[in-house]
Amino acid sequence: MSKYSEDNYTDELDVIDLQNTQNMQALGWDDEPERAKPARRKAAPPPPPKKRKRRSSSGGLIIFFIIFLVTLGAAGYTIWALYQRLQLESEARLAAEAELAEMKEAVAVAPVAAAPAAAPAVELTEDAAPTPSPAPVEPEEGKLYSYELVEDMLAAARTEAADEREQEIRDLIMYSATRDGGGPSTAVRSLITDYAFYSVTGGYEFQKLLDEVPRNDVDWDDLVKDEEDGSIRYMPGGVEHSWPMIDVSAFQKEIDWQAVADSGIKYAMIRSGFRGYSKGAMFDDDYIEQNLKGATEAGIKIGVYFFSEAITVEEAKEEAQSVLKLIAPYRIDLPVVIDIERITGDTARADQLDKDTRTTVSLAFLDEVAAAGYKPMIYCGIYTYFVQLDQSRIWQYPLWFPFYEEKFYFPYKVTCWQYRDDAKVPGIKGGVDMSIWLVDPESL
Repeated sequence: MSKYSEDNYTDELDVIDLQNTQNMQALGWDDEPERAKPARRKAAPPPPPKKRKRRSSSGGLIIFFIIFLVTLGAAGYTIWALYQRLQLESEARLAAEAELAEMKEAVAVAPVAAAPAAAPAVELTEDAAPTPSPAPVEPEEGKLYSYELVEDMLAAARTEAADEREQEIRDLIMYSATRDGGGPSTAVRSLITDYAFYSVTGGYEFQKLLDEVPRNDVDWDDLVKDEEDGSIRYMPGGVEHSWPMIDVSAFQKEIDWQAVADSGIKYAMIRSGFRGYSKGAMFDDDYIEQNLKGATEAGIKIGVYFFSEAITVEEAKEEAQSVLKLIAPYRIDLPVVIDIERITGDTARADQLDKDTRTTVSLAFLDEVAAAGYKPMIYCGIYTYFVQLDQSRIWQYPLWFPFYEEKFYFPYKVTCWQYRDDAKVPGIKGGVDMSIWLVDPESL
């Protein structure tokens, strides 16, 4: 894809590392020091035996009663002392738990205020009065939410949620923001389901999702990364449901396609050409013929893409026809793609188009491809899709989506996900773009 594009951005990581320690002092009492014993004296000669007197039975009863009272008192004192100790330990434990809760609250990331969940139902007694819940706050479309504002929203919302829901949201935010890296945008995206949330210059924006567009059902936890080569597979239920694919252009120069095929790569997307984003001149990719022929002979199934900067319907049709002419001699099993990318750091000619016009121009390319009997597809990032295109008109075409974070995020259905641009593949010098199809590409 275009090396000028920063549409496949990666948010700054805002990793929260929490470590709570707590020391509790054990409770107990020191025994009194043992009293000094008197010195032993020399034993005196025994006194002469005296005549024993017969004791009355009443005296024995009195002694037994005295022993009983002493024993009962000792047992009562022991029970009282044990109760006191348990009471002190309980108070110490509660105090420690309260201190720990304060420590967690001081470092926890709070939930986003933009779309708080409904407070849980509370059963009220006759004497209890209902506690008013804060009114939900809807995100504002078109409003620029600065980085600082989003941070403040996350902090302020802590006091606006019910206790039970608050802890649930905090746990979710902490999980989202620390799982293999992440930041405020990752936390917000894990909570907001009815809005797209994306980065723009200077901050973030929300956009209400359309009910008619199918949602993305990819689960982060089903994306499995190979730590050795960095490849990612989609494994719902432990069964692989992804198909790796590379995409190449003149940037890769000479490619040994047989070595690529021998490495296990079965699918490749090849750039056919591009239109300049400044003056609008069209060019074929310098290696298009060589790559089409080499990949086909190696048994790799191929598709093509064209980097578009068309500003009129006529230019879009011209781009499509140039692609169709180049691929006519070859078998094309994968889609023919229009590549629409955001040019940053410079002014691109297509930037002058409003959303409606940019969508109309893009559809002209896609319709031309479909009319020729090929499978049309669109490649663009989250900014282009939501800021430069009209989803209500473009969504019916499958999306090839670039996003270089492991927490794959796009609210609508994605057909193919480009997750890196530095993969190492035998037969290709340097790095290459790597994607996975999330549906069988041959079923399109």
